Amino acid sequence: MHPLRSFRPFFTILCLLCFLFVYDACLYFSGSHTLRPAGFFSYFKKPTPKKPLRRNYPAASLLKEKNKNEKDTAQAVDKPDTLAYFLDFSDSSAAFTSFFTSIQKHKRKLRLGYFGDSMIEGDLLTQDLRRLFQQWLGGAGVGFVPVTSAVSGFRQSIRHRFSDNWQQNDISESYARNKFSPGPGGFMHQTGNAEAWVEFARGNPAFSGNISLRLWYGPQKLPGTLSLDHAKKIQQFSLNDTLPFSLNTLTDTWNGNLLRCSFSPPSGPIYGFSCESDTGIILDNFSFRGNSGMALTRIPFKTWQAFARAVPYDLLIFHYGLNVVSEASLDYAWYYRGMSKVLSLMRRAFPGVPILIVGVSDKGYRTPEGEFATVPGVYVLDSIQCRMAKENKTAFYSLFSAMGGEGSMVSMVNRPYPLANKDFTHLNNAGARMLAQLMFNDFKKKYAQWMQANHLQ
Repeated sequence: MHPLRSFRPFFTILCLLCFLFVYDACLYFSGSHTLRPAGFFSYFKKPTPKKPLRRNYPAASLLKEKNKNEKDTAQAVDKPDTLAYFLDFSDSSAAFTSFFTSIQKHKRKLRLGYFGDSMIEGDLLTQDLRRLFQQWLGGAGVGFVPVTSAVSGFRQSIRHRFSDNWQQNDISESYARNKFSPGPGGFMHQTGNAEAWVEFARGNPAFSGNISLRLWYGPQKLPGTLSLDHAKKIQQFSLNDTLPFSLNTLTDTWNGNLLRCSFSPPSGPIYGFSCESDTGIILDNFSFRGNSGMALTRIPFKTWQAFARAVPYDLLIFHYGLNVVSEASLDYAWYYRGMSKVLSLMRRAFPGVPILIVGVSDKGYRTPEGEFATVPGVYVLDSIQCRMAKENKTAFYSLFSAMGGEGSMVSMVNRPYPLANKDFTHLNNAGARMLAQLMFNDFKKKYAQWMQANHLQ
């Protein structure tokens, strides 16, 4: 045997490590530093903006206002943390710290509801947040999955197919409240006069072990039947509930292999499914393309109440804004009023559940001079969302500030390895993965600060 043959495995591993090191170095040192790095080199250097920001971040102005008349801010109960883009304005009745308390006390199961627009469509961003949380606190499955989806082929966290004869309505219709009963995801589906089906199979490693598959549906005008084809066994389920929201566990031993749910007519409204473990973190993605968030008020309050009882949450996250900011307008008072109504609705439907508002991300456009820059409305909307969180006593995370502020989206597009699409608005998979890592890191820093402030180990 050649004397160097035994060293081949070690040489291969060494080459792989060198490649990863060089790749991470290229990502870090390429392009602008307006985007905070999330890789290996981020531990050694703090990124600085390429040029001074044109405006102060809303967090800074609110902190100054908050402490202006306080002589002893060190002893103030609501003293803000050192993460200037992660603020908690909640009061004792719905404190954000209740979620941290659940983590610290190792609650058996924690559930997050993440509502957003096309920024999280196809489980983008949320699939990476879910993976990081589940690696930290355990759990498996992808949470909520709608009956149909325009981006089912794009989604990586689960394989999802469905028949093309589903009848669909959604909250984009202004008369939704009177015409039909939309579910928490903003959609409802009916079979019509023919059988309709949905198929699922595992996507990424989030499907480790056995998980439960549950059906979410609304009041059935006529009894319907569901047939579940799973593990070479066929089971029949009757759908005859009349509650605004119902939940039915179809199986609790699904290992991610292909299964098929067939609905005999008439069946409806059907809201979707959830794939989840019995322990750890479950993160539900409620994405709705083109939605500003205000359309959530078109879902009947009784549906929200029934949903809150059937699917208890530990944290609600609202991430909107891309469909609000405009190159031509800087007046978003209408959005402040509309979303304040949404937050009021959620606090009544989910009493005591903490709420986190994730601010609008950076969005680029071509200036009259032909250069690409941040849409001016981003600064205004970020400030309004922060003030909205303060007035409604919720938590706020300025994603615009966290990702680097002015010009960060342009930087993400123009890197040698792009992190966003050419529309200067939406992330690609690599960019979503990086921002999810940034958000998760900041969340853990916030949690560590809370642990230290409360003298907990």
